[in-house]
Amino acid sequence: MKKLIFINGTMGSGKTATARELRKLLDADWLDGDWCWIPQALCLTEEKKALALENIGLLLRYELRRGEKDALIFSWVMHRQEIIDELLEKLAGEEFEPHFFTLLPDVETLRRRLRGDVDRGLREPVIIGRAIGHLPGFAAQRTVKIDNSDLTPRETAEKIRRELL
Repeated sequence: MKKLIFINGTMGSGKTATARELRKLLDADWLDGDWCWIPQALCLTEEKKALALENIGLLLRYELRRGEKDALIFSWVMHRQEIIDELLEKLAGEEFEPHFFTLLPDVETLRRRLRGDVDRGLREPVIIGRAIGHLPGFAAQRTVKIDNSDLTPRETAEKIRRELL
């Protein structure tokens, strides 16, 4: 049965870099939720969020059915348990083994990472407060929490791989 590995966390937590490394370690397929829409911090609407969830559900179903790899990695900001639950509802009837991980760097590490992205023009400054504000929602989720404050993406991916064994 295919493993579906959810890598969750706020903006700047290292989801994309970790998923990239985990993909190599597991020889897995990978879908990043941001590929299903173009998120703009100041233009988030309920309609855009619903469209993103619909697109993600369709692509995850497709990837689960293809069967080329034994694992599928999905990375995205899912800051409320309801988002995870809604995605799982969209996958009802599919056969897969779900695994949930949340990357939780400490606030100072997160602020430093995001400030670096802002300085390089990759993110808008407003994202720093939004990302930090999402942290309490992640702590309450039914996921394996990983403090990756002092870990490289490769080390974080290795930690997830060990959890999957």
